[in-house]
Amino acid sequence: MLEFQKGCGEELNPSWLETGRKVLDTVIELQREDGAFGYTYSQHEKKVLDWEGFAGCWFAAACALAYRLTDEPRYLESARRALDYYAGFVKDLNCWGTPMDTYKAVDEEGNLGFIRAARLMHEITGEQHDLELLKNGADYECLWRYGFKAKPEHPPLDTCGWNSCGGSITSISNPHVHPMGLLVTGDLEYLAEQSGENYYRQRAEDGVNWVMATMELYPDTMGYGKYGVLSERTCPSDGLVTERYSDGTPCSTWFSYNGWAAANTLEALVEML
Repeated sequence: MLEFQKGCGEELNPSWLETGRKVLDTVIELQREDGAFGYTYSQHEKKVLDWEGFAGCWFAAACALAYRLTDEPRYLESARRALDYYAGFVKDLNCWGTPMDTYKAVDEEGNLGFIRAARLMHEITGEQHDLELLKNGADYECLWRYGFKAKPEHPPLDTCGWNSCGGSITSISNPHVHPMGLLVTGDLEYLAEQSGENYYRQRAEDGVNWVMATMELYPDTMGYGKYGVLSERTCPSDGLVTERYSDGTPCSTWFSYNGWAAANTLEALVEML
């Protein structure tokens, strides 16, 4: 939102900026020499409770944003060290330790923060190194995306023509398709433009096509909600099928509304315009 205000030539909301900088200044103070941020932090003192995990990579993207908003070199320096540290996880295709509910399993979500950080750094520096990091992150994301139509085992997805293509699996311990990959739609478009490789634009379009087709199934096919509602969970197989209809029949989606999922969709649509 601060970037949006800046782009519109408006004065930045001082309370938003102050809150963000307070958090970043603390994590930078605690940042390890090799560039790592913490996985979890104490609520009562400036202390990292657990260093092991990829989750801290999101602070790299936040630091790059802070630099663009403040022009303070320490934010750029911190983002640089962090991005180069977390690049090793991405290169090894082994990003683990981001979502709390996966218990540090290898996941898709943390890499999205890496993609955003690399894109921001390339916009700032123009260095080929950062474009290569962005490409590595995008390639890793593509490994989590369905490139074929799965055959769900349970209703409503087993007979309604739902297509898994373009949807991203959450992690190796949560085998359902969710909309979080849409967060990097604009970053994939940016990579396609900067690299000249239209492949990444096609993958961005796949993600948007998947979520639009999924949303069209609400409410009649999905059996709950109303048009515009979006759950975070569709099950392309029997994995993680936990929802049940009133008669006890397994359901291959989730009877919930997730605001973040709808927001990801809206942002992706705007970025595709």
